[in-house]
Amino acid sequence: MLGAVLLVLGLVLAAARHAEAATGCPVTGSSGQEQDLIASICNVPPNAQYGLRDSAGNSMDTMKVIATTSAPAYIAVYHNCTTNPCHMLVASSGDLRTWTYRATLQTDGAQPTVKRLSDGSYLVPYEAQVPTDHLVVVWYSSLSHLLAGVTGSRFDVPDNLGACQGTPNIYSPVSYTSLSHSKFHIGFHWSNCANDREGTGTLTNFTTWSASGSTWLDTALDNAGAAGKHGDRDAIWHGGHLYDVSEGTTNPVYSPADWRLYSYGFTENAAVQIPVRTAGGSTAFANPTVTSLTGPGGIRDLVISIFIPSEGAAPGEGGELLYTVPDNLGTSQGALPAVIRRS
Repeated sequence: MLGAVLLVLGLVLAAARHAEAATGCPVTGSSGQEQDLIASICNVPPNAQYGLRDSAGNSMDTMKVIATTSAPAYIAVYHNCTTNPCHMLVASSGDLRTWTYRATLQTDGAQPTVKRLSDGSYLVPYEAQVPTDHLVVVWYSSLSHLLAGVTGSRFDVPDNLGACQGTPNIYSPVSYTSLSHSKFHIGFHWSNCANDREGTGTLTNFTTWSASGSTWLDTALDNAGAAGKHGDRDAIWHGGHLYDVSEGTTNPVYSPADWRLYSYGFTENAAVQIPVRTAGGSTAFANPTVTSLTGPGGIRDLVISIFIPSEGAAPGEGGELLYTVPDNLGTSQGALPAVIRRS
Protein backbone atom coordinates (compact mmCIF):
# COMPACT_ATOMS: atom_id res chain seq x y z
CA MET A 1 0.00 0.00 0.00
CA LEU A 2 2.77 2.45 0.92
CA GLY A 3 4.57 1.65 -2.30
CA ALA A 4 1.43 2.42 -4.34
CA VAL A 5 0.95 5.74 -2.55
CA LEU A 6 4.55 6.72 -3.17
CA LEU A 7 4.22 5.76 -6.83
CA VAL A 8 1.14 7.97 -7.29
CA LEU A 9 2.83 10.86 -5.51
CA GLY A 10 5.88 10.43 -7.69
CA LEU A 11 3.77 10.53 -10.84
CA VAL A 12 2.02 13.71 -9.66
CA LEU A 13 5.28 15.53 -8.91
CA ALA A 14 6.91 14.29 -12.10
CA ALA A 15 3.99 15.54 -14.20
CA ALA A 16 4.16 18.99 -12.62
CA ARG A 17 7.94 19.19 -13.04
CA HIS A 18 7.65 18.04 -16.65
CA ALA A 19 5.07 20.73 -17.44
CA GLU A 20 7.22 23.42 -15.86
CA ALA A 21 10.38 22.28 -17.61
CA ALA A 22 8.68 21.92 -20.99
CA THR A 23 6.87 25.25 -21.00
CA GLY A 24 8.49 27.52 -18.44
CA CYS A 25 5.20 27.98 -16.61
CA PRO A 26 5.74 28.73 -12.91
CA VAL A 27 4.21 25.83 -11.00
CA THR A 28 2.60 26.91 -7.75
CA GLY A 29 0.25 25.18 -5.32
CA SER A 30 0.80 23.36 -2.07
CA SER A 31 0.14 19.80 -3.30
CA GLY A 32 1.25 17.74 -6.26
CA GLN A 33 -2.35 17.48 -7.50
CA GLU A 34 -2.80 21.25 -7.48
CA GLN A 35 0.57 21.82 -9.12
CA ASP A 36 -0.39 19.45 -11.93
CA LEU A 37 -3.74 21.18 -12.42
CA ILE A 38 -2.17 24.64 -12.53
CA ALA A 39 0.55 23.45 -14.91
CA SER A 40 -2.16 22.03 -17.18
CA ILE A 41 -4.08 25.32 -17.30
CA CYS A 42 -1.40 27.97 -17.29
CA ASN A 43 0.46 27.28 -20.53
CA VAL A 44 -1.85 27.50 -23.51
CA PRO A 45 -0.78 25.07 -26.28
CA PRO A 46 -0.02 26.24 -29.83
CA ASN A 47 -3.16 24.61 -31.29
CA ALA A 48 -5.51 26.51 -28.97
CA GLN A 49 -8.50 28.26 -30.51
CA TYR A 50 -8.99 31.97 -29.83
CA GLY A 51 -12.13 34.02 -30.41
CA LEU A 52 -14.17 30.84 -30.83
CA ARG A 53 -17.41 31.00 -32.85
CA ASP A 54 -20.10 28.48 -33.75
CA SER A 55 -21.29 27.55 -37.25
CA ALA A 56 -23.76 30.45 -37.25
CA GLY A 57 -21.05 32.99 -36.42
CA ASN A 58 -22.07 33.46 -32.77
CA SER A 59 -19.25 34.07 -30.31
CA MET A 60 -19.11 31.19 -27.82
CA ASP A 61 -18.34 33.28 -24.75
CA THR A 62 -18.13 31.67 -21.28
CA MET A 63 -18.67 28.22 -22.78
CA LYS A 64 -18.89 25.02 -20.74
CA VAL A 65 -18.07 21.80 -22.61
CA ILE A 66 -19.16 18.30 -21.57
CA ALA A 67 -19.26 14.86 -23.19
CA THR A 68 -22.42 12.96 -24.02
CA THR A 69 -22.82 9.20 -24.28
CA SER A 70 -23.96 9.23 -27.92
CA ALA A 71 -23.66 11.33 -31.05
CA PRO A 72 -22.93 14.19 -30.99
CA ALA A 73 -19.97 13.37 -28.75
CA TYR A 74 -19.65 16.83 -27.15
CA ILE A 75 -21.92 19.75 -26.41
CA ALA A 76 -21.32 23.25 -25.13
CA VAL A 77 -23.56 25.89 -23.59
CA TYR A 78 -22.48 29.53 -23.88
CA HIS A 79 -23.71 33.06 -24.31
CA ASN A 80 -23.54 35.70 -27.01
CA CYS A 81 -23.92 39.31 -25.92
CA THR A 82 -24.09 41.10 -29.26
CA THR A 83 -27.75 41.47 -28.27
CA ASN A 84 -29.07 43.07 -25.10
CA PRO A 85 -29.91 41.08 -23.05
CA CYS A 86 -27.50 38.27 -23.87
CA HIS A 87 -28.69 35.08 -25.56
CA MET A 88 -27.84 31.62 -24.20
CA LEU A 89 -27.05 29.02 -26.86
CA VAL A 90 -26.13 25.36 -27.28
CA ALA A 91 -23.83 23.78 -29.88
CA SER A 92 -22.50 20.32 -30.64
CA SER A 93 -19.18 18.96 -31.85
CA GLY A 94 -17.54 15.70 -32.79
CA ASP A 95 -13.94 16.91 -32.46
CA LEU A 96 -13.93 19.78 -29.90
CA ARG A 97 -12.88 22.19 -32.67
CA THR A 98 -15.81 22.66 -35.05
CA TRP A 99 -19.01 23.65 -33.28
CA THR A 100 -22.47 23.41 -34.85
CA TYR A 101 -25.09 25.83 -33.54
CA ARG A 102 -28.17 23.87 -32.43
CA ALA A 103 -30.56 26.17 -30.56
CA THR A 104 -31.04 29.39 -28.63
CA LEU A 105 -32.01 28.26 -25.15
CA GLN A 106 -32.84 31.64 -23.61
CA THR A 107 -33.04 35.20 -24.93
CA ASP A 108 -32.25 36.73 -21.55
CA GLY A 109 -29.51 34.40 -20.30
CA ALA A 110 -25.77 34.41 -19.72
CA GLN A 111 -22.96 32.50 -18.00
CA PRO A 112 -24.50 29.00 -18.34
CA THR A 113 -23.15 25.68 -17.18
CA VAL A 114 -24.40 22.16 -17.86
CA LYS A 115 -24.31 18.67 -16.38
CA ARG A 116 -25.55 15.34 -17.71
CA LEU A 117 -27.52 13.45 -15.06
CA SER A 118 -27.65 9.70 -14.53
CA ASP A 119 -30.91 9.18 -16.49
CA GLY A 120 -29.70 11.07 -19.56
CA SER A 121 -31.39 14.34 -18.68
CA TYR A 122 -29.46 17.61 -18.44
CA LEU A 123 -29.27 20.36 -15.83
CA VAL A 124 -28.51 23.91 -17.04
CA PRO A 125 -28.13 26.68 -14.43
CA TYR A 126 -27.57 30.16 -15.82
CA GLU A 127 -27.69 33.85 -15.00
CA ALA A 128 -31.02 35.35 -16.08
CA GLN A 129 -30.95 39.07 -16.85
CA VAL A 130 -34.64 40.03 -16.74
CA PRO A 131 -35.99 41.76 -14.68
CA THR A 132 -32.64 41.79 -12.79
CA ASP A 133 -29.72 39.38 -12.68
CA HIS A 134 -30.70 36.20 -10.83
CA LEU A 135 -30.04 32.46 -10.98
CA VAL A 136 -32.28 30.10 -12.91
CA VAL A 137 -31.95 26.30 -13.09
CA VAL A 138 -33.52 24.55 -16.09
CA TRP A 139 -33.92 20.80 -16.56
CA TYR A 140 -34.04 19.20 -20.01
CA SER A 141 -35.44 15.67 -20.16
CA SER A 142 -33.05 14.42 -22.87
CA LEU A 143 -30.16 15.40 -25.11
CA SER A 144 -32.49 15.80 -28.07
CA HIS A 145 -34.67 18.21 -26.08
CA LEU A 146 -31.62 20.21 -25.00
CA LEU A 147 -30.30 20.45 -28.55
CA ALA A 148 -33.74 21.54 -29.75
CA GLY A 149 -34.21 24.03 -26.91
CA VAL A 150 -37.27 22.20 -25.53
CA THR A 151 -37.34 23.25 -21.88
CA GLY A 152 -38.59 20.95 -19.16
CA SER A 153 -38.82 22.12 -15.55
CA ARG A 154 -37.54 25.52 -14.36
CA PHE A 155 -36.60 26.86 -10.93
CA ASP A 156 -36.02 30.59 -10.34
CA VAL A 157 -33.62 30.99 -7.42
CA PRO A 158 -34.68 33.58 -4.80
CA ASP A 159 -32.26 36.44 -4.11
CA ASN A 160 -31.82 35.54 -0.44
CA LEU A 161 -28.23 36.81 -0.20
CA GLY A 162 -28.55 39.95 -2.28
CA ALA A 163 -29.45 41.09 -5.77
CA CYS A 164 -27.36 40.26 -8.83
CA GLN A 165 -26.71 36.56 -8.36
CA GLY A 166 -25.09 34.70 -11.24
CA THR A 167 -22.16 32.76 -12.77
CA PRO A 168 -23.27 29.31 -11.53
CA ASN A 169 -21.31 26.08 -11.41
CA ILE A 170 -22.44 22.59 -10.37
CA TYR A 171 -20.52 20.62 -7.77
CA SER A 172 -20.20 16.86 -8.22
CA PRO A 173 -21.12 14.30 -7.19
CA VAL A 174 -24.83 15.12 -7.23
CA SER A 175 -27.62 13.23 -5.51
CA TYR A 176 -30.18 12.35 -8.18
CA THR A 177 -32.71 9.70 -9.09
CA SER A 178 -35.37 12.10 -10.40
CA LEU A 179 -36.10 15.81 -10.02
CA SER A 180 -38.38 15.06 -7.07
CA HIS A 181 -35.55 13.08 -5.42
CA SER A 182 -32.51 15.24 -6.06
CA LYS A 183 -29.99 17.51 -4.43
CA PHE A 184 -27.82 19.88 -6.45
CA HIS A 185 -25.05 21.96 -4.91
CA ILE A 186 -24.45 25.10 -6.94
CA GLY A 187 -21.75 27.74 -6.63
CA PHE A 188 -22.49 31.31 -7.68
CA HIS A 189 -21.58 34.94 -7.10
CA TRP A 190 -23.81 37.40 -5.30
CA SER A 191 -23.73 41.10 -4.45
CA ASN A 192 -25.83 44.20 -4.32
CA CYS A 193 -24.76 44.75 -7.92
CA ALA A 194 -21.42 46.09 -6.72
CA ASN A 195 -18.57 44.08 -5.17
CA ASP A 196 -19.29 40.46 -6.09
CA ARG A 197 -18.74 37.78 -3.44
CA GLU A 198 -18.97 33.99 -3.61
CA GLY A 199 -21.87 31.83 -2.48
CA THR A 200 -22.98 28.21 -2.40
CA GLY A 201 -26.56 26.99 -2.57
CA THR A 202 -28.44 23.70 -2.39
CA LEU A 203 -31.48 22.98 -4.55
CA THR A 204 -33.43 20.09 -3.00
CA ASN A 205 -36.04 18.13 -4.96
CA PHE A 206 -36.21 21.06 -7.40
CA THR A 207 -38.49 22.88 -4.94
CA THR A 208 -36.40 24.19 -2.04
CA TRP A 209 -33.35 26.46 -2.08
CA SER A 210 -30.97 27.33 0.72
CA ALA A 211 -27.75 29.32 0.37
CA SER A 212 -24.93 30.96 2.28
CA GLY A 213 -21.92 33.09 1.54
CA SER A 214 -18.73 31.19 0.75
CA THR A 215 -16.51 33.13 3.13
CA TRP A 216 -13.90 30.37 2.95
CA LEU A 217 -13.45 31.01 -0.78
CA ASP A 218 -13.62 34.81 -0.50
CA THR A 219 -10.96 34.83 2.21
CA ALA A 220 -8.67 32.57 0.19
CA LEU A 221 -9.07 34.72 -2.93
CA ASP A 222 -8.38 37.90 -0.94
CA ASN A 223 -5.22 36.33 0.46
CA ALA A 224 -4.11 35.30 -3.03
CA GLY A 225 -4.35 38.86 -4.34
CA ALA A 226 -7.91 39.12 -5.67
CA ALA A 227 -8.63 42.44 -3.93
CA GLY A 228 -11.73 43.31 -6.00
CA LYS A 229 -14.59 41.25 -7.41
CA HIS A 230 -14.86 37.48 -6.93
CA GLY A 231 -16.88 35.95 -9.72
CA ASP A 232 -17.19 32.85 -11.87
CA ARG A 233 -15.67 29.48 -10.95
CA ASP A 234 -15.74 25.87 -12.10
CA ALA A 235 -15.12 22.81 -9.96
CA ILE A 236 -12.89 19.91 -10.98
CA TRP A 237 -11.86 16.70 -9.21
CA HIS A 238 -8.18 16.15 -9.97
CA GLY A 239 -6.13 13.32 -8.52
CA GLY A 240 -8.84 12.64 -5.94
CA HIS A 241 -8.92 16.25 -4.71
CA LEU A 242 -11.57 18.91 -5.41
CA TYR A 243 -10.59 22.35 -6.75
CA ASP A 244 -12.39 25.54 -7.67
CA VAL A 245 -10.82 27.31 -10.64
CA SER A 246 -12.04 30.85 -10.01
CA GLU A 247 -11.83 34.38 -11.37
CA GLY A 248 -11.09 37.52 -9.36
CA THR A 249 -9.93 41.06 -9.99
CA THR A 250 -6.70 42.35 -8.50
CA ASN A 251 -7.86 45.94 -7.95
CA PRO A 252 -10.74 47.14 -5.70
CA VAL A 253 -11.61 49.67 -8.45
CA TYR A 254 -13.15 47.48 -11.13
CA SER A 255 -11.63 47.09 -14.59
CA PRO A 256 -12.00 44.08 -16.92
CA ALA A 257 -8.25 44.33 -17.46
CA ASP A 258 -7.71 43.12 -13.87
CA TRP A 259 -9.37 39.70 -14.13
CA ARG A 260 -7.05 36.85 -13.14
CA LEU A 261 -7.53 33.10 -12.51
CA TYR A 262 -7.01 31.31 -9.20
CA SER A 263 -6.98 27.73 -7.97
CA TYR A 264 -8.67 27.04 -4.64
CA GLY A 265 -7.97 23.64 -3.09
CA PHE A 266 -10.57 22.37 -0.65
CA THR A 267 -7.98 20.12 0.98
CA GLU A 268 -5.41 22.92 1.08
CA ASN A 269 -8.00 25.60 2.09
CA ALA A 270 -5.98 28.19 0.16
CA ALA A 271 -5.91 29.82 -3.25
CA VAL A 272 -3.03 30.61 -5.59
CA GLN A 273 -3.00 32.57 -8.83
CA ILE A 274 -2.77 30.65 -12.10
CA PRO A 275 -0.25 32.52 -14.30
CA VAL A 276 -1.88 31.84 -17.69
CA ARG A 277 0.47 32.23 -20.65
CA THR A 278 -0.84 32.63 -24.19
CA ALA A 279 1.13 32.83 -27.42
CA GLY A 280 0.64 36.58 -27.71
CA GLY A 281 0.92 37.44 -24.04
CA SER A 282 -2.65 38.31 -23.06
CA THR A 283 -2.90 39.55 -19.48
CA ALA A 284 -6.58 39.33 -18.43
CA PHE A 285 -8.47 36.05 -17.98
CA ALA A 286 -12.01 35.37 -16.80
CA ASN A 287 -14.85 32.80 -16.69
CA PRO A 288 -12.77 29.60 -16.49
CA THR A 289 -14.19 26.13 -17.03
CA VAL A 290 -12.33 22.82 -16.77
CA THR A 291 -13.86 19.48 -17.79
CA SER A 292 -12.26 16.05 -17.78
CA LEU A 293 -13.52 13.82 -20.59
CA THR A 294 -12.43 11.28 -23.16
CA GLY A 295 -11.20 13.29 -26.11
CA PRO A 296 -11.50 12.54 -29.83
CA GLY A 297 -8.18 10.69 -29.68
CA GLY A 298 -9.53 8.24 -27.12
CA ILE A 299 -7.43 9.50 -24.18
CA ARG A 300 -8.51 11.39 -21.08
CA ASP A 301 -8.20 15.14 -21.61
CA LEU A 302 -8.84 18.32 -19.68
CA VAL A 303 -10.93 20.67 -21.80
CA ILE A 304 -10.23 24.24 -20.68
CA SER A 305 -12.11 27.37 -21.69
CA ILE A 306 -11.28 30.93 -20.65
CA PHE A 307 -12.76 34.28 -21.70
CA ILE A 308 -10.11 36.89 -22.56
CA PRO A 309 -11.50 40.44 -22.14
CA SER A 310 -10.53 42.88 -24.87
CA GLU A 311 -8.95 45.15 -22.24
CA GLY A 312 -6.25 42.52 -21.56
CA ALA A 313 -6.12 40.68 -24.89
CA ALA A 314 -3.10 40.42 -27.15
CA PRO A 315 -3.84 40.98 -30.87
CA GLY A 316 -6.03 38.18 -32.19
CA GLU A 317 -6.61 36.60 -28.77
CA GLY A 318 -9.73 38.35 -27.45
CA GLY A 319 -12.92 36.42 -26.79
CA GLU A 320 -13.34 32.76 -25.95
CA LEU A 321 -10.25 30.57 -25.71
CA LEU A 322 -10.55 26.76 -25.88
CA TYR A 323 -7.83 24.14 -25.61
CA THR A 324 -7.20 20.59 -24.40
CA VAL A 325 -4.30 19.01 -22.53
CA PRO A 326 -3.82 15.44 -21.27
CA ASP A 327 -5.47 14.70 -17.95
CA ASN A 328 -2.55 13.25 -16.02
CA LEU A 329 -4.41 12.33 -12.82
CA GLY A 330 -8.04 11.47 -13.59
CA THR A 331 -11.32 12.35 -11.95
CA SER A 332 -11.88 10.01 -9.01
CA GLN A 333 -14.38 11.67 -6.68
CA GLY A 334 -14.91 11.67 -2.96
CA ALA A 335 -17.57 13.18 -0.72
CA LEU A 336 -18.28 16.87 -1.19
CA PRO A 337 -16.62 19.08 1.44
CA ALA A 338 -18.77 20.11 4.40
CA VAL A 339 -18.57 23.80 3.43
CA ILE A 340 -20.52 22.96 0.28
CA ARG A 341 -22.98 20.49 1.80
CA ARG A 342 -24.06 22.79 4.64
CA SER A 343 -25.36 25.60 2.38
